[in-house]
Amino acid sequence: MRVFIIDYPDVRSSALRGIDKLTENDHVFIFYNSLAKKLTFDAMESIRRSNANIQSVDMGSSFLTKPLPIRIAATVGYYVGRDDCTHINVVSSRLAFEGLQNFCADMGLESDRISFMENLDYSSDMQDDADKYKDMDISE
Repeated sequence: MRVFIIDYPDVRSSALRGIDKLTENDHVFIFYNSLAKKLTFDAMESIRRSNANIQSVDMGSSFLTKPLPIRIAATVGYYVGRDDCTHINVVSSRLAFEGLQNFCADMGLESDRISFMENLDYSSDMQDDADKYKDMDISE
């Protein structure tokens, strides 16, 4: 399973480009708040066509007392601890994640399982990863 964690208030609809190319083995968490509740029609159609498991996480007004980067970092930590998670992708351009990125690199995790990107463009590299993992038996 690959996990995509999207900081929607930061990257908005452009970060969802390519979401329709994800598979049923992919899990997408779209974190949003009251300042970012709108989708473009194209983004909505891409989500609708996607085979990925997509969850929206409404931060509501709690984003003022429980900052979004902390919630996203906690989600990354949860999936790092799961054996069935092959890769974690954090989609954000916030400088707040530089510390998380450095921590993951120090722990030897970044190159292995964690990527930080500014959009979800479905590149050939991601397709190579999807092809590599699609027949993998992770039940052991």
